[in-house]
Amino acid sequence: MYGKNKELKEDSVKYFSIDIEEDFIQKDVKINNIEIEDGTYGKQLKITVSKGDATAYNWFCSEPEGDKELPNGKILTLNKQIETVEKIVLHIGHRFLGKDFVVPEAKSFDDLINQLISLTKPKWDTTLLNAKFEFNKKGFPGLSKYVPFIEIPGEKYLTVSLKDKVALKNKLNISESIPDVDLPNTENGVSEETKDLPF
Repeated sequence: MYGKNKELKEDSVKYFSIDIEEDFIQKDVKINNIEIEDGTYGKQLKITVSKGDATAYNWFCSEPEGDKELPNGKILTLNKQIETVEKIVLHIGHRFLGKDFVVPEAKSFDDLINQLISLTKPKWDTTLLNAKFEFNKKGFPGLSKYVPFIEIPGEKYLTVSLKDKVALKNKLNISESIPDVDLPNTENGVSEETKDLPF
């Protein structure tokens, strides 16, 4: 079962990195996969993108199942959930099939997403996109989960928000506070190299 892949390398998976503000919007990105996956909140739409060896993904919406109460006490209606799914489908469809694309009629969440996949998959390998990235709750970069998250080169929908800029600043401040070299061994807060100095 294990150990059959003799070509496996430790660094075989690479991820997108956000180190400067321009990294939030990556150019020449392709969609690798659109799928329905069982997740924390039931069936969810998952989109995976790549650029060279780097990959990223995000879950976008769950299968609408009726009105839901959110943690803040507000009610997310079934109609609002359906509208969210349709906006994501429309957003992807417009990038691959043009502005004439309309959300197809479907009997279920699975049917709608499978139609989207069937219509767009032939163009995944040949369509280069700009993609919006953001930091997730754990501070790792991933594909943005809010429309617009992709655009055709020449479109100007994607923007870097103030929230993104603050997250990057926080990341850089944390990175800058980590020393690049080991500190000298200390005893009671004083290093061997400086304990005889008069100050």
